[in-house]
Amino acid sequence: MSKICCIFNLGPLYRWPIYSLMAKELACDFYLGDKTFTPIRTFDYQKLDGFKGYLRFKKKKYFYSLKGALRPIFNRRYKVYLVTGDRSCLEIWILLFWAFFTRKKVCLWCHGWHSDCSRRASVLNTLFYNLADHIFLYGNYSLNYMLKRGISADKMTCIYNSLNYDQQLKLRQTTIPSDIFRQHFRNDNPNLFYIGRLQNRKRLDIVIEAMHHLLNKGIATNFTYVGERSDQIDIDSLIRKYNLESVTWEFGPLYDEKTKAELMVSADICISPGNIGLTAMDALMYGLPIITNDDFATQMPEYEAIEEGKNGLFFNGDATDLANKIFYWLDYMNNHTKNEIAQACYKPIDEKYNPNYQIKVLKKVLLQ
Repeated sequence: MSKICCIFNLGPLYRWPIYSLMAKELACDFYLGDKTFTPIRTFDYQKLDGFKGYLRFKKKKYFYSLKGALRPIFNRRYKVYLVTGDRSCLEIWILLFWAFFTRKKVCLWCHGWHSDCSRRASVLNTLFYNLADHIFLYGNYSLNYMLKRGISADKMTCIYNSLNYDQQLKLRQTTIPSDIFRQHFRNDNPNLFYIGRLQNRKRLDIVIEAMHHLLNKGIATNFTYVGERSDQIDIDSLIRKYNLESVTWEFGPLYDEKTKAELMVSADICISPGNIGLTAMDALMYGLPIITNDDFATQMPEYEAIEEGKNGLFFNGDATDLANKIFYWLDYMNNHTKNEIAQACYKPIDEKYNPNYQIKVLKKVLLQ
């Protein structure tokens, strides 16, 4: 069997479990980018079996380049490629055309095409995805959209996403709810929770507005938000405006998984007004239901792990509607046990959003 060549624009820290499993079970060679458009924590590439070299990210006017990728692209011993499916990367285009003439197999791993765009972009998307032999997508929304745009169903598979499932499973099995919020807030209010980047586009201001609406109805809540400020977000003035200082807690950056597990199993609802992304997998893994927005065309694909009414809810982006959904879920909690809700949260993660599921999908396609 010839080696599988992986060319990825980055090696994010959260991808370590699946990449190391690929190295073990597929004997892949890895070529990984040194950075990308936004700062993202990476794992130590040298510790990955099969790591062959760094690719230097170079931003151009209309695209970007991964310097060093041409060497593995033109290497005769590679017959199968698994690559970042980004239309903005020059070397991926070169690989797709080169493979077309040399009968090499190219599989894209990407978000895919999931929203309307200009005629020019549509033409480029159609060409880009049709040149690929197979496309691994993070979610069904993109798959269904691409079907409507003429991309063959036979060349698309949902691979979903994953975090460090084995580590988190051990913590899930041993971590019990604590009084961490009661100790901090000195009250017994329901605990709303957010973890992720503290950015304006995450719309945490909507949570503060929703808390104010609930308080006007006599329902007091706490809100803990965990993460590093990467924007100059201004929710502090809103918190002061509504006198919510005593029921809000900016926890700060958190990289300790054990502490994260404790917070999540102890909270009541994860609120992510903006795009949910990896936060969905973190929350559901630890049995924490989610409320996020219902603009699926712009959502991150992990929203698909939410089964409305079972392990979370969607709201229309408005603070009043968010307050109503929080109220609904608090009532739902009164009629269902914490274990029932937790089991509904675990289900999609245990079934699909984990490296074990992903490696089965990869083997089925790459080893054909």
